Amino acid sequence: LTIEVPLAYLHEEFPSLRPYVYSTVSNSLGKFFVSFLPRDSRIRDVLWAFEPHFLLRVWTVVDEPDFEFEKHIYEAERRFLDKVDDIACDFTIVYAFGKPISEIRPTGAISVK
Repeated sequence: LTIEVPLAYLHEEFPSLRPYVYSTVSNSLGKFFVSFLPRDSRIRDVLWAFEPHFLLRVWTVVDEPDFEFEKHIYEAERRFLDKVDDIACDFTIVYAFGKPISEIRPTGAISVK
């Protein structure tokens, strides 16, 4: 038996559950997105923030520009969006240029890779 509950309903009706719901949903969606990415060492990390009102911000970290390889990341983003059509997403590819992830991680973002 599967019961589907819209995230917006949980958000509005159970404000005390928001941190738990956001954390659980973010973790699950983050791993789901990563499953679409190619298994490639050029992807150093995937950072994720799930913001109120269901905006997902995703930063795919690579060391330097490789526009041909980035086509695979864009394809993963498209495939993910095809599956998650009721949540707004903002995708960004970040070039680390050798910097540690800790220096480029946006505030509030977590690693899901």
